[in-house]
Amino acid sequence: MISISIIWFIVKRAPRFFALAVDIVAIFLLIFLLVGNNSTSQVSTYLTSFEFDSSSPMYRIITSSFSSNNSTSDLQNVAVRAGYMGICVTGIPSTYSEKSTLCYSRKNISNAPLYDDLDVKVFNIRSSNSSSTQATQLNILQLAEDSSVRLIHPYVLMAVIVLTIVMFCCTLFATIPKLPGKTYLNRFLLALCPVLTLTWGIGAMWTHVAIHASSNYIPHASMGILKVKMGYKASAMAWAAFAFLNVNCLILWALYFRDRRSLSNEIDRIRKPSARHAPNDQSDGSTLASKY
Repeated sequence: MISISIIWFIVKRAPRFFALAVDIVAIFLLIFLLVGNNSTSQVSTYLTSFEFDSSSPMYRIITSSFSSNNSTSDLQNVAVRAGYMGICVTGIPSTYSEKSTLCYSRKNISNAPLYDDLDVKVFNIRSSNSSSTQATQLNILQLAEDSSVRLIHPYVLMAVIVLTIVMFCCTLFATIPKLPGKTYLNRFLLALCPVLTLTWGIGAMWTHVAIHASSNYIPHASMGILKVKMGYKASAMAWAAFAFLNVNCLILWALYFRDRRSLSNEIDRIRKPSARHAPNDQSDGSTLASKY
């Protein structure tokens, strides 16, 4: 049977236990966001998805370009998804690969055979100095690589994950009774939580702006050849982690103000008896003096 002391220990430290649970949820959300779209099992956690727009007037030219080679036939139906750490290509035809989904590291994708096979010739432009023509090429995989490498950086997310794990460990240490250094540890947590929340707030806004920028400028820059879908799941995970970090920060600061108020009330309680007895002693002395 659970003793009263254990129940009181749990009730007294319930806010810190809740803060630990919030930290764990935030850590898992951030980790899944970082490793999302890095393997075939995490394809749904992407930031942006690039596809050839079938309603574009140039779609027939793209289809003919891929159909000119039997090995690249039907590659116009693929979708290239970019994430923080990887790029996945879905909808690959069975004539090209046994796997319908292939995933690559975001910095090693240019060495893959699929990188060259997705390079499509769109226009033939005549050179101004000669009668020869030059082909204008469009590579959907290169756009996804540029978006993942140059536009969306994972380093802020990595730093936030490390700091969140540090905050979880410090909160766990502060929850254990009769351990030294809790005063300094609590001050460190009070300073860390707003810095961490602000850092990931900037990171989440950066990701949000990058996703919306890609979805707006790439279709226009490609003259309607490409369309971009936003990864709502990854965006929701980023903002959910930010919300959990805010909740954790509010809990830690609420505990700080609660402890300060309890300490202030305790000091006032100790001072009240001495303040109450002082006038009585003075009145007794004056009464005795009047009798003699």
